[in-house]
Amino acid sequence: MPTPTPNGPSCQPGGRDASRRSTRYQLLDAARGVASLAVVLFHRPRPEGFWHPLEAVVSRGEVGVQIFFVISGYCIYASADRLAAASAPARVFLSRRFWRIYVCYWASLALALLVSVWLTDADYGLRDIVGNMFIVQPYLHARQPVAAYWTLVVEQQFYLVIGVVLLKPFRAWRHELMLVSALVGGLYTLRVLPSNAWTNGTVVAHWLEFSLGILIFLVLHRPRLRRQANPRRQEGIHFAWALSSFVRARLCPIG
Repeated sequence: MPTPTPNGPSCQPGGRDASRRSTRYQLLDAARGVASLAVVLFHRPRPEGFWHPLEAVVSRGEVGVQIFFVISGYCIYASADRLAAASAPARVFLSRRFWRIYVCYWASLALALLVSVWLTDADYGLRDIVGNMFIVQPYLHARQPVAAYWTLVVEQQFYLVIGVVLLKPFRAWRHELMLVSALVGGLYTLRVLPSNAWTNGTVVAHWLEFSLGILIFLVLHRPRLRRQANPRRQEGIHFAWALSSFVRARLCPIG
């Protein structure tokens, strides 16, 4: 069994061929690298009047966040599916998510708070600290030392949804529930379903990206939902990934 890593075995269900597993890891790592670079370039400081030939591309770097959500949908559901197949309770999944996310996050948060107080003399109250510690900043109206922490709010909600799906009453129907939820996510993104203050900035608003990652996992690894994998099917998945990010960015851009 491979040594557990934050995005190791969860991203890669058991397969027959070690080289294929290695390739799958490399694809995910490459996607993360592209997404990270896109986000960094998007947030880079730009002097007034600055222009670059690639500015039209860089200015859409927010799509990198959406790519992260697609990867998370794939990886987290792969981990959940493996646990469900082993009849592991939902608390095992949530416990693993807690230890893999919160320990590193708390270290990052402590450093961010110290730097923020040192450089800007910011004054964080108890509500701010508690809100950031438990990743519920929007609901406590807590100030964040790092604006990008909002993505963890969405990620944590996604983990809770998957945890509910792993409960006994829903576990056997998990794939069907995810397929239905993908349709709902698409309708929400296309604004067929209305948005409001309760859904904006939550996992609901980004469910299309998470569900696309889940669908990619189901197509690639669930025999009932795929016939023989072929180049056209692979191209279709890649096209769906790109189209999802484009539609999401155009219709519901991230601020």
